[in-house]
Amino acid sequence: QDAGGYIPPITTPDEDETTKPEDKEEPEEPSAEEKEIGDIIADIDAEAIDAASAEELDKLTESLYADLERAVELIEGIESPEVVLELAKTLIEKSAAMVGKLEEAGKVPAADEFTDALNAIAQAVLKKVATFRVEVDEEETVIEAEVKLGDVEEGELVDAGTRQMLKDIVLMAQELTSILENNGVESRIEPVLHIDACSGSDGVTNVDLSIPSELMMALEEEGIASVTVMTDVAVINIPSGSIELEKGKDLLVHAEKLDKEQLSDDIKKVVGDNPIYDFSITVNGENIEFGKSIQVAVPYTPAENADTEKITVFYIGKDGVLENVIGVYDEKTGMVIFEAEHFSQYAIKL
Repeated sequence: QDAGGYIPPITTPDEDETTKPEDKEEPEEPSAEEKEIGDIIADIDAEAIDAASAEELDKLTESLYADLERAVELIEGIESPEVVLELAKTLIEKSAAMVGKLEEAGKVPAADEFTDALNAIAQAVLKKVATFRVEVDEEETVIEAEVKLGDVEEGELVDAGTRQMLKDIVLMAQELTSILENNGVESRIEPVLHIDACSGSDGVTNVDLSIPSELMMALEEEGIASVTVMTDVAVINIPSGSIELEKGKDLLVHAEKLDKEQLSDDIKKVVGDNPIYDFSITVNGENIEFGKSIQVAVPYTPAENADTEKITVFYIGKDGVLENVIGVYDEKTGMVIFEAEHFSQYAIKL
């Protein structure tokens, strides 16, 4: 406080008149991540933003944008959703003026990027309450995992804990939306359930994840926009209502990076040395049609000095003919992202 820095929120126990000084619990020391975010908040100078010239504004924007990206990384390391919510709220309140300043200066693309950065802060907070972790074997290259629910009462789709988690996701999304919009920032927040089936191993090439249809049906009931399945092979976002489901039937999400020796000679000639993936979603072993497109993101390392704007995703038809489905490379995540109307084999090509 003497240095003028921002002090992260600290949760202290409730006290009553009979509490003795020696009985009071010591407040928990803020973590290194909390302190660093506090330093970022303390360094934001609203007066400097308001008085900045066009040249100064560019420098301030670049510096603060980098700080916001760093804050997203730091949020990942903070366990308490309550703490990160308070930090994010203060961070957004202090830096939101930059959006209006950029718009006033006619720097609309920069204002949009800054809006995205503030939404990324909010999304990182939401993810703290929205992640369902699945146990996987870290030593296997082929992973078979299953989302397991607790005891489900008669007449319910999911157990009470999972139901409350879905409700908390919606409430947190609403809270974050309010924080952004109350500070004049367009909100791009949607309630999303994240299923983390990652092992962290570089050697994983094949993942099968089983999801109870009841969980997918409960998402629709609670107003969850989609479920994002995170694996070592790919990240797949499935919108609620995109798959027709019935109770008692399991959804199997399959993602596999193919060995080219598995491909026919004709397809090998077409795809060359580019990475090939096979995706499928089945219900009780049967292929299904999508009611909405499904977003897929796969890791990709472009060659040095490669023009990543030319990266394209191709659907490989049964006859070996390639169909361009368009893909975008995200430098921040190192992923190629595309929308799939149906699943099968896909090639990433530059």
